[in-house]
Amino acid sequence: MISHCALSAVDRLFRDLMGLDVPFGSKVFVLGGDWRQMLPGAVHANRTVIVETCLKNSPPWSSFKQFIFIRNMRTEPHEQDFASWLLHLGNGILKKTPKN
Repeated sequence: MISHCALSAVDRLFRDLMGLDVPFGSKVFVLGGDWRQMLPGAVHANRTVIVETCLKNSPPWSSFKQFIFIRNMRTEPHEQDFASWLLHLGNGILKKTPKN
């Protein structure tokens, strides 16, 4: 994930290009991904610094509207077990297996 500084720079750039003082120069931006897996890379940083640099803590973030999908549109009906397993993996719910 990019840091919040990059998103702020893009916001300023589009405001300048469009000559409008509205978020992103009134252009639509679509962001996607799993927020649990996309923390920004910050070398030699502690948790606080990493969280402070994420997109959700940037000034332009308040301009975004969040949509939450309730149905997985990427999986076929016969793949629901795999989709459920992936969700459990992402949430850290899976049982740990001992290493040999």
